[in-house]
Amino acid sequence: MMNLPPPPKKTITIDGTTYDITNFNHPGGSIIGYAAGVEDAGDTFREFHARSKSAKIVLNSLPKMDAETQKAPTQTQQHAMLADYRDMRATLTNIGCFEPDLIHAYFRLMEIAFFFGLGVWLAPHNICASVLAFIAFKTRCGWVQHEGGHLSLTGIKTVDRTIQAVAMGLAGGLSGTFWNTMHHKHHATPQKIKHDIDLDTAPAVAFFKSAFEQNTNGPAAAPYMNRWWMRCQAWLFLPITNGVLVHLFWTYYLHPKRVLTAIRASSAARGGGRHLFEAACMLSCHTVLPAVFYWRGEYSAVSAYLLLMVCNFWNVIYLFGHFSLSHTFTDVVPETEHRLWFEYAIRHSVNISTKSALVGWVMGYLNFQIEHHMFPSMPQHKNAIAAPHVRAFCARWDGAEYRLKYVELGYVEAWRKMFANLSDVGLHYSTNGISNKKID
Repeated sequence: MMNLPPPPKKTITIDGTTYDITNFNHPGGSIIGYAAGVEDAGDTFREFHARSKSAKIVLNSLPKMDAETQKAPTQTQQHAMLADYRDMRATLTNIGCFEPDLIHAYFRLMEIAFFFGLGVWLAPHNICASVLAFIAFKTRCGWVQHEGGHLSLTGIKTVDRTIQAVAMGLAGGLSGTFWNTMHHKHHATPQKIKHDIDLDTAPAVAFFKSAFEQNTNGPAAAPYMNRWWMRCQAWLFLPITNGVLVHLFWTYYLHPKRVLTAIRASSAARGGGRHLFEAACMLSCHTVLPAVFYWRGEYSAVSAYLLLMVCNFWNVIYLFGHFSLSHTFTDVVPETEHRLWFEYAIRHSVNISTKSALVGWVMGYLNFQIEHHMFPSMPQHKNAIAAPHVRAFCARWDGAEYRLKYVELGYVEAWRKMFANLSDVGLHYSTNGISNKKID
């Protein structure tokens, strides 16, 4: 019998040291594989694990490859650009851009409490105004849970994750843990085919012209592609795709299923208590607001729950619409192409009306999307401080080879480009159908 050679080892290089991850089960799942083809994933590791001592301990415990098997970095222009980026990040660290602001976090939580209290007070007086207040409550919870998931709200992991679980569960009936798993894949490689989960949305919506041919779920979804749905996807995207389909699927099936599976698989000592707490927060979404409408507004149980669904409908439209503004119309990255951490952030994100305080509030400070993707561990209200440094960095490297162009759009223009891209892609599929061969 022929002796087959052992399978190749899986490795990852961080700050010049190559680690053997063949037998390592990453808590974030397959996301670690996204950095396998990158020459050095040190910047990615820092942004995801900036405040995690345990991650650094785990990294140091992994087997290291022999020194002679490691490739010494070559002195190229790319390495000069990488060094410049790291110098910029060190500058931002020194001026305090990564330090959480507890007073700011306090006022964001008080804002949420204000809108909730306003909704409760208005319920017996004006139900429409009460619903609007609760929609505002839910949307502000959405932005806060997002920041909690990045551990940039207070900088204390247990506190931020608890705030996220409560905000995500009470306001949306969703799991913060599962959200993080999906959202971090987006942050690792935005707009990369078969990596960025925000692109893998066929047949409900297609964001680029080879979505069915190239994405992970594309070929499987191809038989379900409807030409008329594609032709109208720009019009359906907010009210139907997000407001109805995503809302119902996530709230009543996907997230509850994931949490129940985690509870079954975990003992209390290994995290079962955390999942039970998250399940209780999710359940509160279906009980707290209906109780307010029932007792304060004197509506029937059925009407009270329907009012909750109205709040959830507009909450999902608002949040998912704004989450889509900064990426979906930018270029996609081929599956086999690897880019530097900051290249993904700069070339596949746009900023939106960063000089408008109102837009900043409406978008939960995520109108500085380039800075947020470069530094997800940075408190988001401090992205404005980092922006001039990032602009200067881009200006230094916006040449023919790297094209690190800092793009900022107006708020209305961003909405126009998002809908125009959906319309263009939808027209492509409604006219041409799906190609039988892979499109590059």
